[in-house]
Amino acid sequence: MVASLEPKSFAIVRLKNTTSKEQLVWLEPLGDRISLRPATQYEMDVADDLGKVEIDLTETGFVVYGWTTRVTAISVDGTRSVEWELPS
Repeated sequence: MVASLEPKSFAIVRLKNTTSKEQLVWLEPLGDRISLRPATQYEMDVADDLGKVEIDLTETGFVVYGWTTRVTAISVDGTRSVEWELPS
């Protein structure tokens, strides 16, 4: 038996809604969605469990394909707040 204590590799994906309307982001394969508020930047922590992260642009927002573990909003003044987190 072999045990590994190596941490999983994470990618940080940044999205910013520069429109005047909220945009939806679907997190696949989880099927969850969040709304991106205007003038707010978001950081998504995505583990490499499913391979490379892919992002599709749709007419109403984005679809993020990857094992997303957390989505953090960053306001214009730099305040961070967790908007969504994978349940443990």
